[in-house]
Amino acid sequence: MVMVFGNQTGLTNFNLPLFLLQFTSVGFGLAVFASFIKESFLRKKYTANAIALNERIKNLEETVHKSNTFPIIKFKGSNDVISIVPNQLISAKVGAYHTDFVYLNIFGTVKKTLDIGSKEVMKELNKYR
Repeated sequence: MVMVFGNQTGLTNFNLPLFLLQFTSVGFGLAVFASFIKESFLRKKYTANAIALNERIKNLEETVHKSNTFPIIKFKGSNDVISIVPNQLISAKVGAYHTDFVYLNIFGTVKKTLDIGSKEVMKELNKYR
């Protein structure tokens, strides 16, 4: 604003477009130079840490905790299979040769009939009491 005011009033004699081009190019050059220096400094700083961390990760073994596995109830009949999470089962009406299951899925409640007896149903459900 001082340069524009000085040029308009005649107090200074700047060639404003040329001066702004020079100022912008010098600023851009300094910014690029500073960016390259900063990038090389940060690369050196974090490369050593990354290599050490990768070496530690390579030596780790995957641990599987059986108690943290996701429980699934699986009922297998001659006509179909139902695999659900235990808390999705709403009811199971057991007959002599077939069982009517009502359970939840992402679309709502589902009713399905399987050709399995009470022994198989109770055997599977007793695991999740």
